[in-house]
Amino acid sequence: MARLSQEGRMPPVSGWSSVAKGRRIMTQLEALLESIDPDRTLDETRRRADRALDSFHAGSGLIDNWNVFQSFMTRLHCHLNNTVLRTTSLVHPNTIKVPKSKLTLGR
Repeated sequence: MARLSQEGRMPPVSGWSSVAKGRRIMTQLEALLESIDPDRTLDETRRRADRALDSFHAGSGLIDNWNVFQSFMTRLHCHLNNTVLRTTSLVHPNTIKVPKSKLTLGR
């Protein structure tokens, strides 16, 4: 392990001829830490989620059928994933056919 100099600093690393190179590396490290800051990441995710909800076309305001509800929730889920995660689905959400389920889920 390297020893600190009397001034409390690490001795120069071989290959680094100046403090400027060390500062440049710290700047890169600081930039990386800034880019993965949780506050920044959460703010961006919230913006994408808001954008996804604002851009989702719900169709009519009335759902009176279980299959229509399943289709609606599937389209919403796909749209949210595509927008928030910046992915593209293999199937357009409006063309998804939800199979008829025998599961009632307490309707």
